[in-house]
Amino acid sequence: SLSKRFDEDILAQACSSLTATQIAKMYGCSASSVIRIINRHCHPKYREPVLPKHLCFDEFRSTGRLMSFICCDSDTHKIIVKLPNRLTKTITDYFVNRYPLSERQQVETVVADLNAQYIYFIKHIFPNAQVIIDRFHIVQLTARALDKCRTTLISHINKHSREYKLLKSHWKLFHKYEKEIIDDKPVFLNGINEYMTQRNALDLIFDFSPKFKQVYQVYQGILEATREKDGSILHDVIYNYHPTRSAMDTAVSTLKRNIHYVKNACYFSYSNGPIEGINRKIKELKRHCYGFRNLNNFFNRIDCIFLLNQKEASTA
Repeated sequence: SLSKRFDEDILAQACSSLTATQIAKMYGCSASSVIRIINRHCHPKYREPVLPKHLCFDEFRSTGRLMSFICCDSDTHKIIVKLPNRLTKTITDYFVNRYPLSERQQVETVVADLNAQYIYFIKHIFPNAQVIIDRFHIVQLTARALDKCRTTLISHINKHSREYKLLKSHWKLFHKYEKEIIDDKPVFLNGINEYMTQRNALDLIFDFSPKFKQVYQVYQGILEATREKDGSILHDVIYNYHPTRSAMDTAVSTLKRNIHYVKNACYFSYSNGPIEGINRKIKELKRHCYGFRNLNNFFNRIDCIFLLNQKEASTA
C-alpha cells in the first residue's frame, strides 16, 4: 500500500503542472497510480458553503474543442465552479438548483465579457446583481475594429508610399494612448527611414484618410474613459459616433446595445483580471501535459493546483 506521505509528495508534484508519467518516473510508480491519487484527494464540491457577493464569469478550452465555463470569487480569486460546457441551461441549472433564491439575491456584481449569452441569464440567476463588462474586453473590441480599418486602408494604398509604410510598420503607434504620444522629439521611424515626431506621423495618416481619423478618435475616447473610469466620456463617445461604414460601426453598436453594463465598468473597480490569471495557469497546465482527453482528470488537476496552493497560503 502507498503511504500518506507518498500521496502528499505526489500531490505536491502535481501542483507544478508535471505530467502523470513524469511524476510516476520520479517516484517509481505507475501513471495510473498518480491519477488515482489525484482523483482521490481532489474532487469537485457540490456547492460552496457561502456564495460570494462578487463573481467573475468566463470560459476556457478544456478537452478537444469543448469550451467549459468557469466562475471565481472577485475578491479572494477562489474558483467557485467549473462546468463541462458553457450552455445557458447548464449554468442556470447549477446555480438555481444548488443555491436558494435568498442567497443568490445577495450577489452584488458579476463581471463578464461581451458574450451576450451571459448578459441574458445573469439577471435571471442573480436578480440584484450589477452586470459589469470587463474593461479589457471593451478596449479589445474597439482595438480590433481599429486594426480592421487599418488593414482595409492598407489594401487600397500604393505599397511604395509613406502612408503605406507607416500603417504597415508602425501599427503599434495607433494603439498607443494619445496622452503618451511624443509631440516634440523627432525619432527615427523604420520603414520610411525618416526622422519624424509621432504626432507628425499620425497627422500624415489623418490628412490622407479623415475616415480613419474618426475611427482612431473613437478608440482613443474609449481608451481614455476606461483608464480614467469616467462613464460620461464613454457615454459621449458612443452616442456621438457617426457611422463610417467600417468595422467600428459594429463595435460601437455592440457597446450601445449594452451601454448600461458597459458604463458599469467605469463605476466599479472589479474586472475579469483574476479569472484571466486562472485561465493562464490552466493553459500552462495543458501545454505542459500536452492536453487532456478525460475531462474529469483535467478538472481534478486544476483543483489540485489551486486548492493546494490556497492551503499553503493559508498556513503561511
